Amino acid sequence: MVKGVLCPHCANGQPMNYHYKKWHCPRCKWVDQDALKKALKDYRLLVGPKLTNKGFREFFAIDSPNVAYKLLQQLPLKADGTKKHRQYWIME
Repeated sequence: MVKGVLCPHCANGQPMNYHYKKWHCPRCKWVDQDALKKALKDYRLLVGPKLTNKGFREFFAIDSPNVAYKLLQQLPLKADGTKKHRQYWIME
């Protein structure tokens, strides 16, 4: 299973890198702002509807917990819990 946000233009699904509110493909130089929302649908199908900060960082290849938190706050996800025990639900 290939994890991360994958480039829609590369044939083999090149993982994209996150930099300043955009996802960049290192191979074809494609830039996409909505790639994360598309990848969330894949996550929901492969793993399930429940998501944590740690699981988000592992699947989407993000190193910083702070960046992951900010990204999760921008997404239309339902959050339950507080601080370390927060879980996000991916809605259809």
